[in-house]
Amino acid sequence: MIRRPPRSTLSSSSAASDVYKRQGQGKKRILVDTGDADFADAYMPVLRQAMEESGTEAIEQIVLTHWHRDHIGGVRALISEFGVLPVRKFFPAEGPEEVWEGEGDSPDEALAGVHVEPVLDGDVIQTDGATLRVMHTPGHATDHIVLLLEEECSMFTGDNVLGTGTPVFRDLPKYLASLRRMRSCCPGILYTSHGPMVEDGVAYIDQYIAHRQARVEQVLHVVQKSQGMALTPEEITRRIYTTIPEHLIPAACVNTTQALRVLLEEHRVEGDGEHWKGIPSNL
Repeated sequence: MIRRPPRSTLSSSSAASDVYKRQGQGKKRILVDTGDADFADAYMPVLRQAMEESGTEAIEQIVLTHWHRDHIGGVRALISEFGVLPVRKFFPAEGPEEVWEGEGDSPDEALAGVHVEPVLDGDVIQTDGATLRVMHTPGHATDHIVLLLEEECSMFTGDNVLGTGTPVFRDLPKYLASLRRMRSCCPGILYTSHGPMVEDGVAYIDQYIAHRQARVEQVLHVVQKSQGMALTPEEITRRIYTTIPEHLIPAACVNTTQALRVLLEEHRVEGDGEHWKGIPSNL
């Protein structure tokens, strides 16, 4: 198994080589994610070095964790470098995700001319000495998957869990459900897409869940203190974040709305998207 070097380590191959060269035993390996097209010239020597240090002679196939540009952007460069390769990705039933400003090309644009084979939740992908189980884990992206390496019960986390910091997400209820599903596998090592590997996977995912849940509880506390008066997401946001600069309020409102969606699914608040209040039994 070879995972793409994170963008932050393209100038230094030590993390990519040392961490991932031991996955699998054969001369052909699976590559998880492909880096960003804008960094292809820097990425290719790092990948070549990781392959050399792991005794890898060829890439057997590429598995993409999700559609974001820093994960799929290098596919065409890799095909140009190594020849035609099988490329696999999860395709959500609802279709491609809307591309937000600054996210780069859509999946169709980034993978134009590339034949991509679908993977499904629960699929098993094997190479010599490594067995990967596909888990659909939406929230960060609708097509996001993680890969459980069954031989050592470790996990390739994509962007759901990072080596440093926390990721953005589009759907907090789904993201929390995905984290809990990942945690239920009791993974040991987490091979993250950005930052170093994590050795105590269960404890680290627990921290992620607790961090997000604490934000949700903050929102609930404000709603409960309103004593039945309906509040807008902005009003809730301003009561929580009393000192942040004004230009950060819109982004904070997005996070507040995501937290309200979690509380709505848990039947702890009610609202129409514009105004929210606590459910009487929970006040």
